[in-house]
Amino acid sequence: MPRKQAHVILTTPDIVVDCVQKLPVESFTTCEVADALMASGNFSGVEYERLERSVRQSVAWLIDRGMAQAAGARKKITKAGHISWPVTYTIIRLSALPKPQPIECGPVDFEALNRAFLR
Repeated sequence: MPRKQAHVILTTPDIVVDCVQKLPVESFTTCEVADALMASGNFSGVEYERLERSVRQSVAWLIDRGMAQAAGARKKITKAGHISWPVTYTIIRLSALPKPQPIECGPVDFEALNRAFLR
């Protein structure tokens, strides 16, 4: 029985941001970033699908932290001749948003809460 491959992080958000800054376009797709990374030679021997999935994960991380946003879609014709509309993204800031500070509150009356909710 073949063994499962271990999950290896191929790209980081920093690698993706550096690559995007070198692209000649304002908005990018994850495929364009994966193509550029493959062309750099740093990921030789890595399957394209694994690299592109890793780029998608990094872009999702950037979006979650307010550093990137979806910008629309771009028409692309695949090798098989089908029309595809991959989502394009833009980098909107190069640093993550600060973590929100916890809200300070006074003491809690647990007896009153129990009387209100546990009858």
